[in-house]
Amino acid sequence: MCTEYLFVFIVLTSGLATHCFIAVGPNDTLVIQDDSAQLNCSYTELRTRAAWFKGIDTEKILITEGRLPEYPEYAVVGDEDLFENNLYIFQATAELDDLYDCSDIASPGISKTANLYVITEPPQCLVFPHSTLMAGENATFECEIKLDESAPGELVWFKNGKVIYREEGQHSTVNISMHRSDNKAVLYCQLQHYTLPPWKWSEVSCNNIVMDVQYLSRFSMTMTPNINVTEGNDVNFHCQADGGNPGSHNVTLKLDEEVIAEHKAEINLTLTNVNGSNSGVYKCEVFTKFHDGSIHHWFEEEDLVVHYPPKMSPAEKRVFEARIDDAVNMSCTADGFPLPAIIWFDNGDDAILGDDIFINITTFVLNATIITSTLTVIVADESYYGTYTCAASNNIPPGVGQSFEIVKPAGSNTVLIAVTVSLAVAAIIACGILGFLYYYKKKYKKPVERNDIAKVQTAPLKTTISYLMKFRVMRCHMFTKGRQASIQR
Repeated sequence: MCTEYLFVFIVLTSGLATHCFIAVGPNDTLVIQDDSAQLNCSYTELRTRAAWFKGIDTEKILITEGRLPEYPEYAVVGDEDLFENNLYIFQATAELDDLYDCSDIASPGISKTANLYVITEPPQCLVFPHSTLMAGENATFECEIKLDESAPGELVWFKNGKVIYREEGQHSTVNISMHRSDNKAVLYCQLQHYTLPPWKWSEVSCNNIVMDVQYLSRFSMTMTPNINVTEGNDVNFHCQADGGNPGSHNVTLKLDEEVIAEHKAEINLTLTNVNGSNSGVYKCEVFTKFHDGSIHHWFEEEDLVVHYPPKMSPAEKRVFEARIDDAVNMSCTADGFPLPAIIWFDNGDDAILGDDIFINITTFVLNATIITSTLTVIVADESYYGTYTCAASNNIPPGVGQSFEIVKPAGSNTVLIAVTVSLAVAAIIACGILGFLYYYKKKYKKPVERNDIAKVQTAPLKTTISYLMKFRVMRCHMFTKGRQASIQR
């Protein structure tokens, strides 16, 4: 019956004949070095035994049955009733990597060959330019296994345990754009084929490539509170570089470019009982050095303005001696935020607005916190002597102020009193004389002669005063009263 099939084979096609006589032929098989392997071969009908040949020398019978002493690494196994003549290899080595032929001894033309590929080392994986790179850059991954080009199988790429690419052959290349989410990603390549049991695949995988994808951290700066900070309160500054790669940074906190705190990742600084000296520009700076030597600089600023009540600098001179028509300059300087306003008061009562003639106010703003106000007074008369007060306020209590005095020069009061008294005595004498003449004319009904006036002027002082007492000296009362009031003033 088998001969009849052979006749069909000769007449028709070799494929039909092979299919007739060999039910299961050997297939190309991958095996890891030192592991066992089996090449299957069974016939539909076999009058004698099958023989296995190694290599292209078909005249050399390798083994026909069982396990022969001269071939200890092999054995023919299988169910004879099913015409199975499977070649079992106990321990695969590099020397056994070859072509194997399963043939019918009686009909040598009826055979089938298969290659045994012995894997002596796992695939090798490389990444270019390197495993450390910046987010957004491309990485090229290469995988190669040392096998004959005719070897079957696929090289499969995994990233974090998931298949991302597969390619038949012994060499595979894949390009991937790396993102920050790929930091610490694990990539590897694996050889897969159905002749290799799945539990063996890990043994034909390259070493893991762990990616170091570098990217900027999240930077933040906060100042609490950040508005309406009043003197005496606490202010907190928080600077942080978080979530980036690399995680090591240089974080500094500066006040007007002077470093006041420094750390590797985070600064938490609290200023207690702040005052005006704490005002300024606070800058949080972060320096991050990456694998390629580049340094990224990031900064953020907060302007701290401490609100505080005005403080007044003591005046160098607060008492001024001035004569009539003298000009007096009085200055007040106040420091506060918001910028204080300075108001002048006359004798502590009324606000002085200035008339640009005898009283003038000039204001000079030095900066956002310091103001100077100068009151210029021209002493037009004695009413300009007295107390002048400056008061500074910015609606943050308490307000402050200081007073100045404009006084007459020393000794001027004594002279003025003497002169005033002399003028008053002279006025009284003159009034007495006028009163006497008026009385004399009225009594004697005759004109007053010069001799009569002379009598009064040459009379002794006591007689003169007596006359004056008799006459109507009160006619000069209003005059003398006015002068006395002047003296008192």
